[in-house]
Amino acid sequence: MEENKKEEKKKFNIKERWKDKRERAKIELMLYGIFFLAIIIFARISSSFSDSNIPKDNDIKSFINDITDNYQYDIDITIDNNNYKYYGSKLGHNMDITRVVDNKEDYFYQMNDKYYILDTKGNYILTNDSDIFPYIEYRYLDINNIKEYIKLATYNDNIYSIKVSDIVLNSNSSDVITIKVDEDNKNIIIDYTNLFKIDNNNLTKEVVSIKYSNINKINSLEK
Repeated sequence: MEENKKEEKKKFNIKERWKDKRERAKIELMLYGIFFLAIIIFARISSSFSDSNIPKDNDIKSFINDITDNYQYDIDITIDNNNYKYYGSKLGHNMDITRVVDNKEDYFYQMNDKYYILDTKGNYILTNDSDIFPYIEYRYLDINNIKEYIKLATYNDNIYSIKVSDIVLNSNSSDVITIKVDEDNKNIIIDYTNLFKIDNNNLTKEVVSIKYSNINKINSLEK
């Protein structure tokens, strides 16, 4: 009996408070607070779920993590219907480079931040990186930059997807580039098409395939 009276008194108090403008404002403010708190909690849960596909350090074991500055490489570049190939070895800040275009080979050497081309007399003559990589800038072939792209990626079934807007400042593009990793063959395939279409609308395909070997096993370079 006494409990029923308390319940009726409680209901009465709420009704009375609702009639009072000041008290009603307090109740409305409290309800709004609960509503917005629920939205924040829901947003955080959704964000946490979305981030579950973003690779974190040490979450994904890959041969890429072992690559620093000691390896052999074979690079195949496909731009629309054209194919270009580079191969060589890297050791520290030095790298030997062979470029193959239409079965013609050219030889280059990087020593620290300087680049050299082998002339017809057997001398290495100072040149620059744009002469060596006229088809695609070396930054897009550099494993250190590729690792940075992967940090921004979402991961699914050995494929990393990176938004173009995360690479290009002030871009609002929803397109992505992809990096496919073949762990068994130590090969990565990067589809840069959507990135380079920003400056070339006629581009239909720009894909880079890089195969790594003898990782951390190179003792010297011959030039």
